[in-house]
Amino acid sequence: MTRSICHRLLLLLTGVLLASCSSTRVVSSWRDETVPGGTYRKPLVLAIANKQLIRAKLEDELVRELRAIGVDAQQSYREFPDIKEATPDRIKERLPELDSDCALVTHLADVRTETVYMPASYYPSGSYSVPAHYDRFASYYAHSYNAVHSPAYSYESRIYALETNLYDARNEKLVWTAAIETEDPDSLDSAISEIVKVVMKNIRQSRLF
Repeated sequence: MTRSICHRLLLLLTGVLLASCSSTRVVSSWRDETVPGGTYRKPLVLAIANKQLIRAKLEDELVRELRAIGVDAQQSYREFPDIKEATPDRIKERLPELDSDCALVTHLADVRTETVYMPASYYPSGSYSVPAHYDRFASYYAHSYNAVHSPAYSYESRIYALETNLYDARNEKLVWTAAIETEDPDSLDSAISEIVKVVMKNIRQSRLF
């Protein structure tokens, strides 16, 4: 296989990987440093979503991950099957009855599609040392015929954004928040799973539970 063909296959494979890989990242995060570590033990998890299925998936995944680290979390949909019933006043009334010391509120803030543009690249065939042929027109022009060209291309990327806040049940103050995004997940389930894992990593680092 010639060097030129190898280069082309490598560039094609790189483009496929860039278009298919999923990445999840923390966009922003904040913690109230005046709140001591280990303050909370029993959060009520509330997912605000326009579809009950998404709400249940978010709450179930967060509760599952929280319980895995010993936190006695519970889903709000078990107390408020209809999200319209979960008004701020009713939630505040129920928190003492549920023995919840905080509310973990999350919602899928955005789902958007972005076009990612990858510019063209040129890779000289032959030696990768400093190109001596650049100093003369004739040598550069002749060498151009041996250049391997990677054309520009673009692809569509779907991005899911989720925001999660933790509020103290006693004074209703915000004590922690994080905004997370994941790119090109295989499905909504995988998007929620990936985002929640990153949310949980940030929660563990906060040491609030």
